[in-house]
Amino acid sequence: MFTELRKKLFFALEIPVSSALPYQLGDQDLLKGNVPQPADWLRAWQACQTSTSFAGAEKHYRTQAFIDGRPTHVKRKALTRMISAMQEAVRCCRRERLRAAQSLSVNMDDRQDYRLLEYSVDIPSSISETDSLEQSDLASLPASSAEGVLGIRHLRGDLPYHDADKSANMAASAVKMIEEACADWNGKVDAGLLQHVTNIFRHYSSDQGSSAAKCGHLLPEKFPNHVWSSYDPAHQLRTASRDPLHAVPEFDAQWQRLFGGRHALVPDIKNSDLWRSKLIACEQYVLERREQHGGNVKAILKHLSFAKQRFDSIADPMMKYCILIVSIAMLLAMQAADPRNDKHLRERAEETLQRMTPPELFSCGLTAGYAMECVRFLRENVDSQRHDTAVTVRVTMAFVDRMQTLFVDGHILGLVPRQLSDGDGVTPRTMSEIVINQLDEAEPIYYGNRVFFLSTKAMPKEVRQIMENMAEVVLAMTKRVKVDLLGDQVGFSLQIFDLKTWETVRARPGSDDSGGDPASPSDDDAPTYRKLFDHCRFLCKALSLEGEQCVKELKVVLKSLVVCWRLACKHSKVDNRAAWSWVLSSRWRAKYMPGIRTGTIEQLIRFYLSVRVATTRTERDLGTLTAVLQAHSDPLADDGSTVAAVLDVRIDGPQSEQDLFFRDPDDGPKGPLRFTDFSRMCSQLFIERYGRRFCYTYGGKGHRESGTTASLKRSRAEAVDRLCEAAKQYPSRVKSATCVQGLTLTDPLSRSESFQGSRWALQPSGAAVTVSRAMRNFSRNTAIKDARHTAVSLRRSSGQAPYQPNPLRAGGFGNKAPDPKPIERPDGFPVQLFPVFDLYSDMKGVFTGPGFSLLSTARHGFSCRTADLVVLEKLSGMETVDNADLVRSLICLRSIWSLGCPSVSCYSRFSNRCCRPTLSSSLCGVLVTQLYVMFLVSVSCWVWSTK
Repeated sequence: MFTELRKKLFFALEIPVSSALPYQLGDQDLLKGNVPQPADWLRAWQACQTSTSFAGAEKHYRTQAFIDGRPTHVKRKALTRMISAMQEAVRCCRRERLRAAQSLSVNMDDRQDYRLLEYSVDIPSSISETDSLEQSDLASLPASSAEGVLGIRHLRGDLPYHDADKSANMAASAVKMIEEACADWNGKVDAGLLQHVTNIFRHYSSDQGSSAAKCGHLLPEKFPNHVWSSYDPAHQLRTASRDPLHAVPEFDAQWQRLFGGRHALVPDIKNSDLWRSKLIACEQYVLERREQHGGNVKAILKHLSFAKQRFDSIADPMMKYCILIVSIAMLLAMQAADPRNDKHLRERAEETLQRMTPPELFSCGLTAGYAMECVRFLRENVDSQRHDTAVTVRVTMAFVDRMQTLFVDGHILGLVPRQLSDGDGVTPRTMSEIVINQLDEAEPIYYGNRVFFLSTKAMPKEVRQIMENMAEVVLAMTKRVKVDLLGDQVGFSLQIFDLKTWETVRARPGSDDSGGDPASPSDDDAPTYRKLFDHCRFLCKALSLEGEQCVKELKVVLKSLVVCWRLACKHSKVDNRAAWSWVLSSRWRAKYMPGIRTGTIEQLIRFYLSVRVATTRTERDLGTLTAVLQAHSDPLADDGSTVAAVLDVRIDGPQSEQDLFFRDPDDGPKGPLRFTDFSRMCSQLFIERYGRRFCYTYGGKGHRESGTTASLKRSRAEAVDRLCEAAKQYPSRVKSATCVQGLTLTDPLSRSESFQGSRWALQPSGAAVTVSRAMRNFSRNTAIKDARHTAVSLRRSSGQAPYQPNPLRAGGFGNKAPDPKPIERPDGFPVQLFPVFDLYSDMKGVFTGPGFSLLSTARHGFSCRTADLVVLEKLSGMETVDNADLVRSLICLRSIWSLGCPSVSCYSRFSNRCCRPTLSSSLCGVLVTQLYVMFLVSVSCWVWSTK
């Protein structure tokens, strides 16, 4: 650093020495003495950002001090002091922000005995005196609003606190956290700031919990200007899309099998490294043979992320399940056929595999499409980092119309139109179509001398029933969504700030971008136009503003704002809040609205800018709090101040190293670090609070504290040591007092073959001893282990190999049924046994409706034309079959039967889908049985004749 300074002074003699110093003269005092240096501040900030424990950070400091050659390193106590100073700097900025605001909105939520209160406020316009007012420059300006953490509280109270109403405790804690936010580092509350915050408190938002909702109803007692309590739309949408799906038994059973039940498929794969490894191997096998999974996916999917408590988390694993149908079926077949697995595991795998029927898989594809559409709307419009309440009405109505078009009208089953933009690529497909295509192309899966067929597709009758169930779900869901998201009058009225809505109702259709008067409606748009201004009057009444004056000002503002916003959108997308923030700038009003007073509408705009109905950020910050708690397990302050300090710095503090310190470009990449306003404030607060005693070497550990669990452990260990020592010193003592009243400790009796048991329960030898089954198994395993060690010792002493492995056991995946071998009868007539498989087919030209199934001994190329036997469910089905091959087969079988073949005992191994025909009469049952026996006998005769 000093070399660079000498060079700078040598080559620029005309500059003063003070300007050549690496820091300003005022900043030199902040680095003088035993105080934190820039590198120390950056490492403390990094410890907060990475959720590093204080013990881990201290080890890092020790290593870095050794590398730098420093005699001391930063310890945990010094680290917490630096974090406290940074927290106070964040709190100072927060207090200034609250002091300048005119409207306040808060969100509150709980997790792990911690309560988090966050705020959103309007701030002065971000348009400075030097900013350009051209549309291209306005498009890049942020909205005049800010948000952050208002308070964190550890929920530990006395007995009356836990016995009181939870909502009342929540309201009291919110008031307490607001008071603490208005206090300085010493705990002194700024009464003027507290009164100001009380006056500007307008809105409260929470999830749909009953206690949190009731808390919002209690807050107006403390905050008289509170006008609106709302719910998080993301929670409402998740509930509205989840509950109707579980209300339909078929979809609920599907959910339990795949996600919610005990040993459900997706959680079993997700929570087992072995299952995931086998699934990856199955995926690799499928890609080697078919080059792609369903939906033209050519990558290996390694994870099935799923959180049971969040409905929107099923969209991704359900999509992957539909993509990996073949791979998952192979995985289940491996688990079902592997004799090394537990019996219950094999049975569960077999049952899950058998349930992978065409109707079930089609239902999964439809559910995946439904969930993905709900999540798409949730992510793009509701669960964003800062949800715009002005667009809620417009996007919700579009979502409702979209869901009804797809799932009620049935367009989700349509063929996707091909466009020129597709080129030679793959045409987009829905999840239902992806599932059906995989079923069409699937090959038989052999496992454990069995075979499994994914078949072809669900029958139209079953598809209609599934679509009817889904239509019921969607109708109930859309009705609830409209009630939840559009039922609140205040939230519904905020659509007046949606500039796109004003564009749709503006007059003079066909006007270009330079014209158009949104304040002069046409006759067709007049009803909507009047309703929008009625919403404006309602909001003014709720906020105690002059309604008619606000409507007049709104009309004037819209004439200029809509045109300016439309032109700015040509350069980049402009958010409604950023556009309405322009109105708060006096420079913008002077240019586009000269001489117009907008005092009333400005207050309404500030309320709109401060409102934050979504608790998305609050939930994510609670996740950050959980990470901090996991890193800092102990010790933590009981009041939550330690967690609050780390979380304040991490969330509301500097988000990059440049926000703490920066380098002058003239100094080069290795130039000295210079203070920013924030780091300068941190250094000043640290010196003011703790002085210049940074990294001071304190004395050793003091005396051990009593009354703790650690002292109890030490006391217990000492007590046991004394008892053992006393037992050794007095082994012949007859009686000894015990801690159990009325019980004396006597010497054990001498060992005798006439007694068995212990000194506590002696009984004659040979008497029945009650031992639990688990204890018998444990004792047997102990004996087996002892015998194993003895056998190894004997083999080792005799010069043999000490270890003899058991026979190797492999899984049963890919094992086909054994080839049929002739069975010699006493009369010399050979009989061969063939496995019979139940098949499905949709082959064109062959009438294979729901009236019958196919049975075949072939293993490849299954179809009606190659089937050996067709089993009818009803005799009336014969009248509907128009197939010459079937007729010839029946004639052939009848001819063979008439030859009078000798009776044989036949055995058949059915596959996973055994034919279970529903017979209408006993005659039909007899006929089917005869046909089946005739089939086996005819095959045996044919084999015998060929040999």
